Amino acid sequence: MEYIRYKKETEVVVYKLDRISRSILDFANMMELLQQYNVEFVSSTEKFDTSTPMGRAMLNICIVFAQLERETIQKRVTDAYYSRSQRGFKMGGKG
Repeated sequence: MEYIRYKKETEVVVYKLDRISRSILDFANMMELLQQYNVEFVSSTEKFDTSTPMGRAMLNICIVFAQLERETIQKRVTDAYYSRSQRGFKMGGKG
């Protein structure tokens, strides 16, 4: 983001939306910064026209699902860790 502030880029290109952020708050802050510096956000695999209200709405819907996916994965990993420790598996590093 510092690069955007000082280098005056005109667009940020990502492969996929969930590769840049899976947090609604972080993404909203990033989009606000991009708008402040008139930088266009482009996803090469998803077509969002962020200049329209509908395009911004679709972008926000997608980031909600990206965050849901991240939180679901975190819960699954935590549950698996707890389950393995309850069955007597040694949890932690090598040893």
